[in-house]
Amino acid sequence: METTISTLSILPSTKDEIQNFSIKIISELESGMINPLDLLKQIKCFEKVIEQTKDTLSKMAREEAEKYGTKNFEFKGVKIELAEVGTKYDYSHCNDFVMAKVSEDLAKLNETKKQRETFLKSLKEPISLIDEESGDVFQILPPVKSSSSSLKITI
Repeated sequence: METTISTLSILPSTKDEIQNFSIKIISELESGMINPLDLLKQIKCFEKVIEQTKDTLSKMAREEAEKYGTKNFEFKGVKIELAEVGTKYDYSHCNDFVMAKVSEDLAKLNETKKQRETFLKSLKEPISLIDEESGDVFQILPPVKSSSSSLKITI
C-alpha cells in the first residue's frame, strides 16, 4: 500500500537534490515542457498542505527528535538541532511607567503617521505648505507609487 511518505519520497531531500530539482524545473519551464500555470497551481496546493500540517508536524517532529537524547544529530543526511526559537516577551505586566508612556507615545505617533500617509496619498500634484514653527515654505510631493504584478491563485 502506498503511503504519503512514499509519495513524498520522489521529492528532493538533500541540498544537491534541491539544486538539481530546481535547475530541472527551470529548464523544463523554459523549454515549454511544463506549463507554468500547472506548476504554479501545484506549488500553491502544496503550500496549503504545508500550512495545514505544519503545527502538528512541528510538534510531533520535536517529540521524535527528543528521543535521540542529544541536542544535535544527523538524520538521513541532514543536521537536526533542538533549539529554542521565536522567544517572545510580554511587557504588559511589568508595571513600568516608562514603558507605558513610551507605548502610549508610539501609538500616538503611529496614528499621526497613518493619518499623514493618507493625506499624502490623496495628493495628485505637488502643493506648497508653510511650516508654522519655522515659517519656511516646503513643496510637498505626492508619494511615489509602485506595485508588482503577479497572479492570485484561489483554491
